[in-house]
This record gives sequence, C-alpha cells and structure tokens, in this order.
Amino acid sequence: MAARSGKPSIDKFEPSHNVSLWLHRLNTERTLRQWQDAEAVAQASLLVGDVPLTWMLNNCNADTTWAEFVNGMKARFGENEQTILARITHRKQHENENVQAYVDEMNMLFSQTNIPDAMKSDILTDNLKPSLRTQVVATIPRTMQQVIDNATYLEERANGAVADRLKRWDQQQHRSSSDPVERITKSMEKMTLALNNNFNRQGPMHDMRPPNRPLPPRPHPAPFSVGNAKNLGTALLTARTHLPPLTMLMQVYSNHMHVIW
Repeated sequence: MAARSGKPSIDKFEPSHNVSLWLHRLNTERTLRQWQDAEAVAQASLLVGDVPLTWMLNNCNADTTWAEFVNGMKARFGENEQTILARITHRKQHENENVQAYVDEMNMLFSQTNIPDAMKSDILTDNLKPSLRTQVVATIPRTMQQVIDNATYLEERANGAVADRLKRWDQQQHRSSSDPVERITKSMEKMTLALNNNFNRQGPMHDMRPPNRPLPPRPHPAPFSVGNAKNLGTALLTARTHLPPLTMLMQVYSNHMHVIW
C-alpha cells in the first residue's frame, strides 16, 4: 500500500485537549504514511503547542521510540482513570453526529479503562441521542456489537440509505425478470411446443392395458395448440367443482391438450 503524502490534517495539541484522542489520530496518520518511530516523533513536534513542545525538547531525542513518546505524553498531559470514567459517563452522542464517529471516540475512551464489555454496551446505548436510543433499546441488543450494528442500521434507515438500497435491489430484480403472468405464459408456450414436437416425432404412445380390455372408440386427436395451453388454467378451475381430482385432470388434459391416456 502506498504511503499517504501531504500535510497531516490534525489540530495542534494543547494541554487543554484530550491527549489520548490526539495520539490516536496521530497514530492513524503514522500508520497510513508508514512513518518510522523517529520520523513520527519529529512530525509530532510540528503538531503541538508551546508547552508540549517544551516537554518534547526536554524528554525526546533521535532514539525515542513511538511507544516511549506515547507513554510520556500520556503521563505528562493525560488523565487518570477517574477522569476518563467521568468523560465516558458524560460523553453523549450529539444530535448531528453520526453513529460511527460517536462509537470511535467511545471505543478510544473504553480502551483506557477496565470497564467490562456488558457495561460498555449499556453505556454506549444510554449515551445515544434520544431519538435513536429508544429504537435501539427496542431491538433488545445483547452485545456491544449488536448495539453498534442496530444503531447504524436505524440511522441509515432514518436517512433514507436503507430505502435507497432496497429500491436499487428492486430495480435490479425487475430488470432481470419479466411480469409474472407473461413469464408463466411463455413457460406454458414452450411446454406446448415441446410436447407438440414430441408428439409429431414419436406418434401416439402405446397403450399398456391388458389385451382383454379394448379401448373405447376415439378419434385420433390432432396436435394441440398454444391457444389450448393458455386456456388450461380456466378449464382446471371450471372442472374442479364438478369432477373428482383424477377424473378432472384426465378430462381437462384430454380436452385441452389431447394427451393419449
């Protein structure tokens, strides 16, 4: 994968900022740009204010690893666990904030604590914006991932993204299939032509009845037509109320398809 070029789009870090969030964003840039440790620390010195820069000049050098830099910044400008827990509790999803951005920051905060997964799921749900929280709770999610998936789906549905996907899927289905009635008619026409060709090629089938039971006199039928096949459904519905099932089928197929029984 090619390294990203250009200036990192990260705000300068000041002591009043969240150092963990800033380091998380900087680490993402480091991965995308494929920086080595020395280059990453040097780039970080360009993205800090005066106070953090003074600390770096006094504590970092060309041999400082990325891990040493991160741990040093957290120790100097970081928050203790109680402060982080307070931030987690009060971190609410903003009304115009999408689910993914909210989840990313919450996961970053969770990574700095030992909160059990079950509690993370409850906190994540409770801190969703009210319009979304009620719907997510109604889905009865059992894991944190289900909370995220359900919230994302509900958000997309509210924004019309789900409806758009369903509409595109429906359009694809319509393009790949014709009207049901037309499809059935074509299928029956193909069946009619196939049976007609088979009849002309092979002639009437031999009767399997014992020789002591002569066949009733019957005129030799002509091959059936496509038009007969189209009327087969009507004939079945008409005969159903007057004849037993087996007799009905024999009579209808005999009259409309001229099959030799």
